[in-house]
Amino acid sequence: MPEKSSSHAGELIDALERVYGQPHASFAAIAELDPAIADGIVEISKAIDTRGALSLKDRALIQIALTASPTHLKAGLTRLHIADALDRGASKEEICEVLELASVLGIHGFIPGVQLVLKKLGGLENAKTHLRDGAEERMEKAKAAFLAKRGYMGDIWEANCWLGPDFVTAYASYSGVPWQTKALSPKMKEFIYVTIDLSPTHGDAGGAYFHLEQAMDRYGATLDEIMEVLEIIGMFGFQTHMMALPILKEELAKRA
Repeated sequence: MPEKSSSHAGELIDALERVYGQPHASFAAIAELDPAIADGIVEISKAIDTRGALSLKDRALIQIALTASPTHLKAGLTRLHIADALDRGASKEEICEVLELASVLGIHGFIPGVQLVLKKLGGLENAKTHLRDGAEERMEKAKAAFLAKRGYMGDIWEANCWLGPDFVTAYASYSGVPWQTKALSPKMKEFIYVTIDLSPTHGDAGGAYFHLEQAMDRYGATLDEIMEVLEIIGMFGFQTHMMALPILKEELAKRA
């Protein structure tokens, strides 16, 4: 019986390496301590394979966006997915674009903050009375800069342009960097935005819907592609086991 168990653990480790494209220090502990959960993630991966709408490289790039997102910042798992993406044929430029796109999530602290200021001041028209001379000219400059770098802007950005025109102008250049290069397709760039918005560590359904619309209506994303992006996000919870089960194994060994 122990030999059979050991054999199954080895099979699970191999299966997990196929799922993630790379070996990882956590896999042995997962296979030993919770083989049922390892079987579960392998089956989830097979379901995504069956859909097969995205390339393995694109799937790895989406995983990079999840782990490197400002709301997650997991260096070890980011390394795993970068290695996987490189092995799948991703270029340095593609990975840099993914990181550039993911990093803009930091603006999601600024945007609701502006809305709180507007609420405190009684709305945009009242807020305008608190602004310095030349505010409208600076707002128009910020708006033009944002549109030039990003190509579009939601309604919420008009208030941002009024209250923080210099910041928005500078942010337009920062967030526009990945849109000035063409390593990733525009559709894939929108997939990255959907991914970071819907990461369980963030959960911005409104932002995700905006970028989902862009992906489908503007760049022709299919339902299968969108669903596969969502399914990859749905695998995110397995990181709980990748992080915690090696710790559990170590603590059990101390008490043996």
